[in-house]
Amino acid sequence: MKLDGIEWIFFDMGSTLIDETLAMAHRIREVIEGTEITFEQFTQKKIFYAKQNKPADLETIKFYGLTKTP
Repeated sequence: MKLDGIEWIFFDMGSTLIDETLAMAHRIREVIEGTEITFEQFTQKKIFYAKQNKPADLETIKFYGLTKTP
C-alpha cells in the first residue's frame, strides 16, 4: 500500500468505533422528559425516519413538536 500524499485519515468514531447506545438513550430521555411520549414511541419513530434515509433524531423531534436539548 502506497501512502504518499495522504495528509490525514478520518475515522467516524460515533457508533462505529465507540458504542454510543447509552448516550443516545440519555438524550432521548432528556428530549421527552415532561411529555407523555414514551421512549419506545420516540425510538420507533426514529427508526421510521432512518429507514427513509432522513436525519432521524431531528425529524422525530420535529414530528413530536419537541425542542432539541443543548
